[in-house]
Amino acid sequence: ADRLIAKGLVERGPGAPGDRRFQALALTAQGKALVPELAALADANDAEFFGHLPPEERHLLELKMRELARRHDLHSAPVD
Repeated sequence: ADRLIAKGLVERGPGAPGDRRFQALALTAQGKALVPELAALADANDAEFFGHLPPEERHLLELKMRELARRHDLHSAPVD
């Protein structure tokens, strides 16, 4: 977060009262402007990495990845 803040892409908001571990973060206007470009890069990466798979195999792979994440109690999976 500190690196994104230093680049002007994210700003810190008020945290939770009485809990210094919690920090609210929000994209700045500069950060929001990057979202379409980053989304396009992510889509291109997905196409390059998974594009050779037929749609039904891609769907099955995603289901299996979600199952593994759920089984191992992973809350932040790259398939979300």
